[in-house]
Amino acid sequence: VYAETVNLMYQIDIDKKDPRRNEIGKPAFLGATYGQTPEGLAEKEGITLDEATDMQERFWKVFPESAKWCEKQRQKKNYVETAAGRRCWLNPYREADNERNALNSPHQGLGADMKKKALAAIYFNWKFDCPFGVVHENHDEIVLDVPEELAPEIAKYVQYWMEKVGNEMTPGVSHVAQAKICSNWLEGK
Repeated sequence: VYAETVNLMYQIDIDKKDPRRNEIGKPAFLGATYGQTPEGLAEKEGITLDEATDMQERFWKVFPESAKWCEKQRQKKNYVETAAGRRCWLNPYREADNERNALNSPHQGLGADMKKKALAAIYFNWKFDCPFGVVHENHDEIVLDVPEELAPEIAKYVQYWMEKVGNEMTPGVSHVAQAKICSNWLEGK
């Protein structure tokens, strides 16, 4: 999504290996949809205020419906919802954080909803000749400890369920999960 954001904003054709994906696409996409100001973007990315303003203006020009969604979210005072319909309550005692949380919670909450559903699907469909191998989960990551000889098949299985759940929960958005087989958790990063 970050490479495609750059392509649309600047009318160019880059892929996800191009450094502009992370230098421009990711901060433009996340900054805009999470409520970052041009000043905050300039400071975080080490660019001029003019560059940050141009980046955000280009983003909103390409994604005008996102601008409308963000403005609607900013008006929320009690709760926001994920695409799955789960409510994320806004703290009435921390009103200064509510705008950012109203923008952020639907994104992060949907990711959490997807991961929980994927974990349930992985568990309830487990047919491998070994115990259920999930030992850790964090954000969009599921870590399993399984016998080495089953690792390739289980990796495909977990990838299948993560993608299937994501695609079912957000029709029209194509989800891709990556599976890595490692001898320790640090290698998976």
